Amino acid sequence: MEIEKIVQLLNNIGEYHKTFSNNFYKNKDIINLKKTTIDKILKETSYNGLFMDLIDEYIKLISKEILVSEIRSNSSKFTIRFRGKNRESVLNKLYFYRFDRDEFQIPIQKCLNDIMGFRIILESNLSYDELLEKIENSNLLKVQLFRQYVRKDENYHAIHIYLKSSSNIYLPWEVQIWKKEDEQVNESEHKNHKSKRKYINWIDMYKREE
Repeated sequence: MEIEKIVQLLNNIGEYHKTFSNNFYKNKDIINLKKTTIDKILKETSYNGLFMDLIDEYIKLISKEILVSEIRSNSSKFTIRFRGKNRESVLNKLYFYRFDRDEFQIPIQKCLNDIMGFRIILESNLSYDELLEKIENSNLLKVQLFRQYVRKDENYHAIHIYLKSSSNIYLPWEVQIWKKEDEQVNESEHKNHKSKRKYINWIDMYKREE
């Protein structure tokens, strides 16, 4: 059944996240991303340069490694795509939460929960609620799900799952599950959602802060 293959793919992503994170954070200063809030990283006119250096290194390494990873679709019934955020999109997201939404006390772990993202697009007659329930109740599920829910925003419908292993120093990764029938509409809604975040050209106004 396709659910088993989806679960196995989640296990593979979770194991890859754990291995990558363990290796990446060796010999690095520990930052508890559950306790560190956005206002500690992004000030009124400056940002924490050391933190962004860490993000830059993370993005470069994961972007290089994911291309040679073995995370691939093992079924003709679904496809998988992946992408990593870049420095500008990370700063923009921090800015959006810090100023547009005035949610400056949100933990970094909650805000930057999709620095690495996977999208599984499948053919299924099950509803999203049924799919998620089967995933959660699968005896084959080994990876720890940090947060998971069915997202229904206007025309956008999908399952969002976040993986972070068991450590609060690891950046979470996001897995989206779309049904093939919703792919076109979801793509359009996703673009509309991003366009609503009215970022200004604020980066030049900001200075690096060590």
